[in-house]
Amino acid sequence: MLTAIFALATAGASTVCAKDDGKWYSGEIKAGATTTLQELHSDESGAKGGTEYNSPVGYKWTTYLGGNLEAMKDGFAFSADALYRDVYEQDYSGMVSLKRVINFKTDYSRFYHRLDHDYMDNLNAHIFPPASSGWSNWGSSPELADIDGGKTIGTANVYHTDLAPDELFGIARAEWKNKVDFNIPMFPGLKLSFNHRFEQRKGEDQAMTDSKCLSCHVVSNAQSINERTNDYSPKASLRIGTLAMEFSYLHREFDTSNEDLSVVYNGLKGKELFQNRLQYDNTTGELPFSRTPDSTKDSFKGKIRWDLNAHNIFTANYIYSQYTNQTVDGAYDILMGKFGDEIDLHSNIVNAKFHSKINRAFSFNLFGRYQNLSNDSVDIEKNVRTNPAGAPGGDVTLTEGYINNSGWSYFEEEESRSSGYDGNSYIVGTDLTWRMTRGIKFKFGYEFEREKRDNYEHHHVPKATKEHKFSLASDWRVNHNLKFDFDYKFEYVDDPYVLKDAECTPDGSYGVYAGLPAGLYDVERAYEPAIYGERTAARSNMPEYVHEIMVKSHWHPLHSLSTNFHVKYRYAKNSDVDGKDWKQNMVMAGLGGVLTPMKDLVLSAGYTYMYDSYDSQYCIAIYDG
Repeated sequence: MLTAIFALATAGASTVCAKDDGKWYSGEIKAGATTTLQELHSDESGAKGGTEYNSPVGYKWTTYLGGNLEAMKDGFAFSADALYRDVYEQDYSGMVSLKRVINFKTDYSRFYHRLDHDYMDNLNAHIFPPASSGWSNWGSSPELADIDGGKTIGTANVYHTDLAPDELFGIARAEWKNKVDFNIPMFPGLKLSFNHRFEQRKGEDQAMTDSKCLSCHVVSNAQSINERTNDYSPKASLRIGTLAMEFSYLHREFDTSNEDLSVVYNGLKGKELFQNRLQYDNTTGELPFSRTPDSTKDSFKGKIRWDLNAHNIFTANYIYSQYTNQTVDGAYDILMGKFGDEIDLHSNIVNAKFHSKINRAFSFNLFGRYQNLSNDSVDIEKNVRTNPAGAPGGDVTLTEGYINNSGWSYFEEEESRSSGYDGNSYIVGTDLTWRMTRGIKFKFGYEFEREKRDNYEHHHVPKATKEHKFSLASDWRVNHNLKFDFDYKFEYVDDPYVLKDAECTPDGSYGVYAGLPAGLYDVERAYEPAIYGERTAARSNMPEYVHEIMVKSHWHPLHSLSTNFHVKYRYAKNSDVDGKDWKQNMVMAGLGGVLTPMKDLVLSAGYTYMYDSYDSQYCIAIYDG
């Protein structure tokens, strides 16, 4: 729904005194009001249209009050700005300078972010015959779903429960930033700084969780959010002649006191058949979901710049970061096992660049980047349960049942999961700029990237991927009022990122329904090998090669009028997959204009068209119960 907004502001400004009158201070007070032609109704989705971050549209009338104050005398400088619209929309800033030796700056802002409410209307596919009709025609051994007070039964279903259907979700975000600089008079090239940032997100969001076996039952509820982030960052910079250096350290603390949500799974009918197939059910009691862990981040960054001469510059930086998940025990132990230690992620990044201006017409850049990522592995302990005595096959675990029946082990009861992000990558490249004439410029570029993955076998992905990127760009300034830009990019990827054993068979075929299982532990009817084992085709949504063309124009026919036009086409394809090729065709075009008939009035209009299509292949397994 398009919400029309009409803003009428009545502002009164009073200048305390002006600096050019010989006074050392000045100030201004402003006030106004805003009205909306159509209020944002409670049944509208806040994340749609232009109302997601717009606070006034929720009210018929809103007022604002603001002002600023500045002072400067004998090396002392002070300024302050303030704007108050409502409790959710505020901005304040201030600055103090003492002879430029000590400079302090502070900023505070606050706004409200409306969030969407997913009513899950797409989760209504189910097979629920009336209980009075019996179930003999719905399968040989259906599960009696424990919903609607046991009034419905069925075999396969997808349904949802919204425990907060009338809630409007949104987060109030507040951020306070402080910075102080010390310029040491005895060391003109030395500067010390300290930065602090505090952010708080507070409000209510929608949280979701799945059912006990598959995502056939999705439950959502309202969750109170209260998250805080504190950043502390000292920094030192030094310049000695043509060499400049900067060193900084960041310590971040993220902690949360979000509402603890939990859920009790539906009871399972026919426990003598399925108890050992589930890790948890209603007998486990309340289980947590939608938890955000507390964490810390520590980062060190060093930068250098060396001006070899007026035409040659070398820059480089090194960044080391460590992220620590500090919430590794407590409520989630029952779901994911006991990790014991905190979980860390380590990152090392090195960047370097050399720029050279050969003459007035030619210049070039050489650049490179190296990155290494290392994550802790996670140990998983599954909650192994047994069927009750008297069940078919006996009071055994699922693994014991399959071993006794066929000698086949169903799954690992304990395992260590390694990260799919572990590995390293490097990038090297160059670009050359040629200014052919005063109004015509060309730029040629090439970039090579290689990414190597440490745990590729565990995650069924390629060991390494190599990318070659070529680019050609030009701009033509016809005169002061008209300019054209042209860009072409070509990308070729050797062994692009794919998921092996992702779906069905390479020819697109799949297994056929083989009838009812021969027994409770019939291997041929198990997910492995009947479902997972049949998936042998490699698939991807990443391109093997890409062509991309873009043309832009800027035209200023009048001093008060500017226009722009752009069109972009992208074609991508991946033939390095099994089955049907993956393809993308995308066209985007737009035009716009800005008219400034007077100093305080700006009118703008624009139109954008976008067409984006993908061709791929999907195999969907259909199975019952």
